[in-house]
Amino acid sequence: MKQITFLLALLCVVPACDWSRDVETAPRFAARELTDRIVTVSYPLQYLTQRIATNDLIIEFPAAESDVPRNWKPTIDEIANIQKADLIITNGPGIDYANWLIKVTLPDSKICATSEALSLQDFIKVKGVDIVHSHGPEGEHSHPFMVAYSWLDPAIAKKQANQIADRLTKVYPQHADQFAANLQALAEDLDKLKQELASLSEESLQVSSANPNTKFLTRAAGIDDIPAKWNTAPDGENEDDLQLETQDTAGPSSVLVSHPPSSKLAESLKDQSKTAIVINLLDKAPPSGDYLSAIRENIRKLEQIQK
Repeated sequence: MKQITFLLALLCVVPACDWSRDVETAPRFAARELTDRIVTVSYPLQYLTQRIATNDLIIEFPAAESDVPRNWKPTIDEIANIQKADLIITNGPGIDYANWLIKVTLPDSKICATSEALSLQDFIKVKGVDIVHSHGPEGEHSHPFMVAYSWLDPAIAKKQANQIADRLTKVYPQHADQFAANLQALAEDLDKLKQELASLSEESLQVSSANPNTKFLTRAAGIDDIPAKWNTAPDGENEDDLQLETQDTAGPSSVLVSHPPSSKLAESLKDQSKTAIVINLLDKAPPSGDYLSAIRENIRKLEQIQK
């Protein structure tokens, strides 16, 4: 009798265990009703997603109309709309971009953090880029800064695109073949940009960057980036207060900035016989063209660097 009872119990337990294992490995979003809407937190991520996705999917960048998309503040209704999307494409830890993400609650199962596709050496950490200050028992110090603008390096953008394609395939498996084909075409375009940037490394160029956000670009181009003394916010909004103090007394003659210099900064650069080169960080879609043409324009400007 005890043996029969044990066998019956075993028959009940085994299917339950198998079922739970299947549920664990299945996509957590498979059972929910899909909206065919995807939200991205930056223009470059929107571009990459649009290139991979099919035409019937809606790819949104809700902060597009903000003056500073990185600092966009969504309303309650906008947050609710984002929560209803099938996927939310973010940069993710190590290359965090959208400041609003830490202030809202979003379903973990819907978030695609593209940084998951990166290796440790892909990230860029800069020490002491903000104003030295003091609090607590530490005394004067500055905090390290992780650079967010990963898409300025096409090779990094390609890895992020792979992560996006992987998540799209899991959410919309019926479009897997189309995603794969679109990703291949995108990868070829990004590889061309990578080669164009790599060609600059043969020139042994030097620049001074006004803020660290251009470092993915200069690293990809193999350019010696000697930082100015960054007396500026990490997002580069206060470049007017830039103090051009470099490790070299003379310093490079070209200075990378993220927006056209004000009259104050332009005059300072002129007094030091330095030339400002405006790099597009792609916070917003370019007035004409797209991500690819904007990166090519950045490359063209880097070619103007004086040795």
